[in-house]
Amino acid sequence: MPNKGKMDRCLLGIVLGAVLGAALAGAVGYAVAELPGAVIGGLLGAILGGIAVYYLWPGCESVPEPAPGYVGNANTKEIHDLSRIKAACQFSKMLEENKVYFASLEEVDRAIEEQGYNGCRWCMPERDTG
Repeated sequence: MPNKGKMDRCLLGIVLGAVLGAALAGAVGYAVAELPGAVIGGLLGAILGGIAVYYLWPGCESVPEPAPGYVGNANTKEIHDLSRIKAACQFSKMLEENKVYFASLEEVDRAIEEQGYNGCRWCMPERDTG
């Protein structure tokens, strides 16, 4: 997945912001209204802390979605449409070293015609040749 490190740092920042926000708001809530204030303050602090970090942490808002595309299995010669993956595809079981990437349907069609690939029965049934 693209920018996985950036996404991990962003998630860590959001969690830290939520924890710190909850602790601070919980302490203030406890000082004002004891236990009920601490609970309400903690919950609000967690939500607001997480939201604040999401918008303030460098790069959180710019993490791109994975680009749509197609991945073939060099071992089984089956091609998957990443935008339509289903559990039945068993895509997650594909070994990284067997993955072959295709950027367009034209490349997919060429691989089917010239290299013996086949569309996945579940996510590319229109190109499933059997």
